[in-house]
Amino acid sequence: MAGLGDITHSHLDIDLKISSFGRAVAQAHQTGELDRDALTASLLELKEEVLRHAEQEEEILMPKLIAMLGASHRDILDIRSQHQDLGQRLEAIHTELDSASCSTRELKERFEAFRVNFELHTQTEANVLDGTASMLFPGAGAG
Repeated sequence: MAGLGDITHSHLDIDLKISSFGRAVAQAHQTGELDRDALTASLLELKEEVLRHAEQEEEILMPKLIAMLGASHRDILDIRSQHQDLGQRLEAIHTELDSASCSTRELKERFEAFRVNFELHTQTEANVLDGTASMLFPGAGAG
């Protein structure tokens, strides 16, 4: 069964894919040359990783957090809302890439909004886990 380390590793995988996609978007914006196939492939890898991450958290982390904090606790609601928002932002990037009038500026702005939201999501989780990791996963530390 997957555990806290898998979720942490998932964040690292996503960070790498965000960096890779971000470089490709920045290059497209800088040069004005849009390689839709390469960007779409990179985006799909990122999207797959984000969805896998959210699924792991829903299966591993959420049941334990809900048992400790209650289903309506603000942090739980925030994390779930952030998962939805991340998915919507990735879909918005995909929609822009599929658009006949795809703008590298718009693509860059949508990517930046996603990146900022992922950082917020990571920080929200870190804040929750800093105080609860030892209770959620005995023998594991948040840091």
